[in-house]
Amino acid sequence: MELFKTTILPIDDPNLAKQIFTRMVKEQPLVLLVVVGKSDDINDLVQLGDKLAGGNRYDTWRRVVWVRDDNQRENLFEGLDLCEGVSSPQDSDVAAFFIDIDNKVCETIMANDLPATKGRILRGFIIAEAGA
Repeated sequence: MELFKTTILPIDDPNLAKQIFTRMVKEQPLVLLVVVGKSDDINDLVQLGDKLAGGNRYDTWRRVVWVRDDNQRENLFEGLDLCEGVSSPQDSDVAAFFIDIDNKVCETIMANDLPATKGRILRGFIIAEAGA
């Protein structure tokens, strides 16, 4: 699996994972797809998200962050701002979510919506880019 726009957070160093995640959210002007877990559907979502973020072909603001350890939710996602009506990424039913350039969680993909389609991922990126 070749990933060009994806950052895979370490599972063995929660402090480093938090530093990397915080830097990507707070210090860089990016639209993020954050994916949590490591099932086959999650793996497919990461690969498809990476391609739709531009892969190695296009320079975009889109990036993917892969949080393989579900137990890091509490540590990583604490304090994230939410757009109105969006589920908290700390909810274990959330498989992935999008963060807009203003650092707000503006769209989610629930675990029961997997496998995610191209259209579903594109919609999330577009909502995040629009600053919903």
